[in-house]
Amino acid sequence: MAGKEHSGIEQADAGLFKGAVWFLTPLNGQKANAGRIADFCALIRKFGVKTISLDAAEHDRLCAWISHVPQMISTALASALVEEYGENAPLLEAGGRALREMTRIASSPYSMWRDVAITNKQQISDALLKLEQELAHIRENLDTRTLEEEFEQAHKLNRRSTRRQQLRSHG
Repeated sequence: MAGKEHSGIEQADAGLFKGAVWFLTPLNGQKANAGRIADFCALIRKFGVKTISLDAAEHDRLCAWISHVPQMISTALASALVEEYGENAPLLEAGGRALREMTRIASSPYSMWRDVAITNKQQISDALLKLEQELAHIRENLDTRTLEEEFEQAHKLNRRSTRRQQLRSHG
């Protein structure tokens, strides 16, 4: 998965796909390691991408979580900040790097995300509902030890990624 919040030739980036993951969704009976699909995979790997084959339903569910929901979170946060403080408030400067990173993709064009939302509506809706439930759980436990448990649960995601990176650098 790769992309930018701005489009157009002036935003071109020769290294955009380096290290990115491309999901392939072969039809039933198709093999990702044979014929024209294999040729295509060999071509795109030259850009530095990794390919993963999965069925279309899992693709849609996974993309909802790793791409579409982050976009919706960024959009919601940026929109809420504008509603709360106005569009001229120096929020990004005052909020620092974390806020800039969280709201960066809110600049993505609606014209692209409209079609994504329409075509993957159920998966995005299911993921947003799960996220809403997690946020409500956190909100309800801001003054309890359960908040610590939520942080520990969240830390597992980055610990796994960090371990993989360490293995690659030593392997």
